[in-house]
Amino acid sequence: MIEFLPSIYIYYQTESDSNDIRNNNNNILTNPAIKVKIKLDNSYWMNNNNFIGDIRREYIKSEIRALYKYMSGIINTIDRNYKNNVDTLIYSDNIDMLSGLLIVFTFTRCGFTYDEKMIKILQSKLNFRLSISRQMMLLIKYFILYYNK
Repeated sequence: MIEFLPSIYIYYQTESDSNDIRNNNNNILTNPAIKVKIKLDNSYWMNNNNFIGDIRREYIKSEIRALYKYMSGIINTIDRNYKNNVDTLIYSDNIDMLSGLLIVFTFTRCGFTYDEKMIKILQSKLNFRLSISRQMMLLIKYFILYYNK
């Protein structure tokens, strides 16, 4: 677990972490000091592999719209909890979702330009490597277009 911002913690839960968590009651997910715990829901993300052609493209658009709405809510929660000094843990076992959220948050709320320098700054703060799928890149571009208006 790393402190991304004051009161905002990020945790990438790997497969081995999941095994440790099941076997250990004194872990970060049960830490009473953390008031808000948000596990990123990725159940509707990247489910388009069963489709081809136009149907797949439309499904991808639908996923991006749904994730845009979902991430906007998470970003608002992070921003509000940061401003109110509420200890908040954001965690996921999906590196694509976590990477996308951190990039979008840093762009929309911290005023960073989305470029290599931003990625390097984020990477230096994290204890895991950012990984972004092609579809997550589309979502990030969607946020950039929306916030540049």
